[in-house]
Amino acid sequence: MADGGIAPARACAQCGSVFQLQLRYFNKMYCGSKCKVSAWRTSNPERFAAMRAANRASVKEREAAARAERDTRPAPTKPCPTCGVSVRLKRKRCDACNRRHNSNKVAQHLKAKLLIEIERRPDRQCKECGQAFRPVHGAMLFCSATCSKRNSSRSSKGKREARKRGVGSETVNAIAVFERDGWRCHICKRKTPRDLRGTYKPSAPELDHIVPLSLGGTHTYSNTACSCRKCNGRKGATVLGQPSLLALCA
Repeated sequence: MADGGIAPARACAQCGSVFQLQLRYFNKMYCGSKCKVSAWRTSNPERFAAMRAANRASVKEREAAARAERDTRPAPTKPCPTCGVSVRLKRKRCDACNRRHNSNKVAQHLKAKLLIEIERRPDRQCKECGQAFRPVHGAMLFCSATCSKRNSSRSSKGKREARKRGVGSETVNAIAVFERDGWRCHICKRKTPRDLRGTYKPSAPELDHIVPLSLGGTHTYSNTACSCRKCNGRKGATVLGQPSLLALCA
């Protein structure tokens, strides 16, 4: 040690910086491990390159071994909350349940959107029973399937009878005939309320053929008229009344 108890100083052989020596490391040539390694790399470039390649190869081998072990190791699973099939921990449900879940979400979204659209539509009057209803789609004319079936059956019945007898026929809407005649019987001129349609009341409106089909009458708008149930039953298969002027003009 130098005079006065001060440790001797020395310049680093790599970077040139001055550092203090210790008694145990009196022959120390570098200020730190970084300079020592850097000096070794500079003086042994071939050995450094070989060692670096070996380290890279060993790292790749270790990564490949870890990857192979990870692939062979069974992944942790959990049961699907819907059907109980085993799925990975990060997944909420299996593929089949996931498809059903997404399909239900889409269906609920479309249903909610349709309900909002239906609420915005104005009410419409049923062509069969006359009750006000909110149409589900734009071409809806009847409040229910029952009214639609009843109207179709009634319209096609007269058409079938006319075809059997070989007379002219067309699709006749009874409600249109009643509205044309003002919901009045063409025989007795009494009111035939719409709410009595389909009942057994004497003033219930019914579609009447002015010239019966059995006598060669046609199933057309010009040969049909509104009649009350009492007059229609009393008339039978006779010619009674006359065609409406509105029907002849149409």
